[in-house]
Amino acid sequence: KMPFSVGYGMSVQASSKLKLALDVIWTDWADAFNKMEMTLSNGTNANINTMLGSTGFTYNFPLNWKNTVTVKVGGEYQFTNRFALRAGYDFNSNPVPASTLFPIFPAIVQNHITFGGSYLIGKKLTVNAAVESALYKKQTAANPSAIQSEFSGSVSGLKTTIFHLSFSYKL
Repeated sequence: KMPFSVGYGMSVQASSKLKLALDVIWTDWADAFNKMEMTLSNGTNANINTMLGSTGFTYNFPLNWKNTVTVKVGGEYQFTNRFALRAGYDFNSNPVPASTLFPIFPAIVQNHITFGGSYLIGKKLTVNAAVESALYKKQTAANPSAIQSEFSGSVSGLKTTIFHLSFSYKL
């Protein structure tokens, strides 16, 4: 299930060409990601079914995530009526406790940088491009791990860069 969140955002037109924005968002990860229920059913491997005593099972995988606060700041500069550039930064507190950190689901990145722009090609067609980068973050799992002993003391790291390209057409 997805978490409940509450946010507040505002922007100000600092000048005729510059717009600045701020968002603050609280996310209720603690309720949504307290556990991850896994249900396996209709198993076809006779050996595994014999060991389990059935053709399926349910396991509540502990997550125990914490609530987070995200702060985003950004700006847009309109160079001409046809061309604008945007940049932003956001900080997100880490929801994943060391006790349930595991490499399959390392949602630990805290700092993101974004950069993009748009260009009006004609009266109705705009091309938009952007890049967003989640900066490298690493975290060490607790010892002992609440997930599995093999994760105890392990280190998980994550970073990502995503490129976007879109076209907008006004009818």
